[in-house]
Amino acid sequence: MIRGVKAGLRRDQELVALFLRGYNEKSGSDYRVRSWADEAERQKPAVEAVCEDTAGRLLAIEHTLVQPFWGEKEDTQPFRVVFVPLERDVSLRLPDYDIELWPSVGSIPKGINWAEVGERVKSWFRENRAVFPEGGSTHPVPGLSFQLDVYVQKTRQDDGFVFVGRSNMPDTLDRVLEKALADKLPKLVAASVNRRILLLEKDGPSRGYVEIGRLIEGYESRFPNLSNVDEIWIVNTVAWESEGALFYYKIWPGGVTLRFRVKV
Repeated sequence: MIRGVKAGLRRDQELVALFLRGYNEKSGSDYRVRSWADEAERQKPAVEAVCEDTAGRLLAIEHTLVQPFWGEKEDTQPFRVVFVPLERDVSLRLPDYDIELWPSVGSIPKGINWAEVGERVKSWFRENRAVFPEGGSTHPVPGLSFQLDVYVQKTRQDDGFVFVGRSNMPDTLDRVLEKALADKLPKLVAASVNRRILLLEKDGPSRGYVEIGRLIEGYESRFPNLSNVDEIWIVNTVAWESEGALFYYKIWPGGVTLRFRVKV
């Protein structure tokens, strides 16, 4: 559960509730959730939430997660086990240097013990972090049953940290967004309300708000139902635990035009 939100809500409902808090402050409105429609309408597809203001106007909000590439969730599982612990282990930091590790998407196969691979990667990194050259270089991780090459970026900094990310991501964001719109727009348009908002969630830094907004602009002819949607927003959830806040961006229509921050 996200801190500061009513207990008993699902995670997606929490994100909608926090959005509504910031949206009201930003727009001077006073919407409140009247019903979590997708729970009330079990027999047919329904939007996430129907909200109502004191004037009786109704607002529908639908939420969906946008992956940075097709199959990202499947690739995230081994990545989190093998590489993410390197960021959290303070004993791996090298004073005066930031070190970034960028394995390629799909570089860790299924059907193997990811935890064992993670221990091997950690040992390799601990043994070699001091001798990695400054700048960018690619290095194989020895002692594995498969080929694992990692791009390493080493930069002199006052405080040394370790960061991990993924490289060579497939360029399939277009397909991801198309599916999201195809799945979510019919529910939004079917809602008998005065206003409709689609709330996209991204949980990584790999795709930008401007990029996603421009792609959606290009879909206007393919998805006539977009004309019945008032706004599309994005919430970035990648760092809400560490920063204690969520950032919401309005990306459509008209590109990135509004932003607000909600403490959680």
